[in-house]
Amino acid sequence: MLALVGVALLVVGGVARSAARTSTIAFRLAGPLLTVIAVRVLAGTAAAALAALLVALGAWLQVRLAEATVGLAVFAATVAVLGGASVRVAAAFWLLGVGILLVRTMAARVWRRLSGGWSLKAERTATAPLRPES
Repeated sequence: MLALVGVALLVVGGVARSAARTSTIAFRLAGPLLTVIAVRVLAGTAAAALAALLVALGAWLQVRLAEATVGLAVFAATVAVLGGASVRVAAAFWLLGVGILLVRTMAARVWRRLSGGWSLKAERTATAPLRPES
């Protein structure tokens, strides 16, 4: 459970850093700041310091949801193997994970294909010349 919380804090920092091109600075700072404040209220000062460190580390490494998912999968596989899970259970979850990744990839391609054709880019008018005609 603590690994999930730690990875979530890394993702908050990484998403705030990677959103630099698409959102204002107020939105980029609001997520990490509210997260650290919530941890401070719920768990205390030491936990808030650790949360701030994890958010900063996530921003520095630019951790996104895909990397976090892979990290949690590796962590869960390690725990399962060390905990004595059978090979059949590990293989079933591995196949389930691969299936989800394939479905996600196909859904992204379908979405790009469906949403790409409805653009109004072709209907723009030509811009007027900057120099006046004599």
